[in-house]
Amino acid sequence: MLISYMNENIQERVIVMSRLYIKSSATENFLELASSKEAKVAYAEIKESLPEVSLAVFGAKDLSSLQRSHRHLNTSQISKTVPEFIAALRHPVKEKEGEGAI
Repeated sequence: MLISYMNENIQERVIVMSRLYIKSSATENFLELASSKEAKVAYAEIKESLPEVSLAVFGAKDLSSLQRSHRHLNTSQISKTVPEFIAALRHPVKEKEGEGAI
């Protein structure tokens, strides 16, 4: 009974969310997608090209909602296509020397 209730909640959340974002810990770049079907296809394509990369999927109404709910994430770099996102994963922008150092 609990599992079916959880499934109903997940289905409700998918309907409410209008954007999905895929992110890798290897880069600060996000891939913005309009539907869960697009996200599944994009996820599979990324994993096929780069099987070693670790990915996370976030859902939000829009980018500003994602920024509010995940303040620790830098959402300044958004890719709109899978090839653009894969290119960013293959060639991440290096931090300037001295930045990020403690």
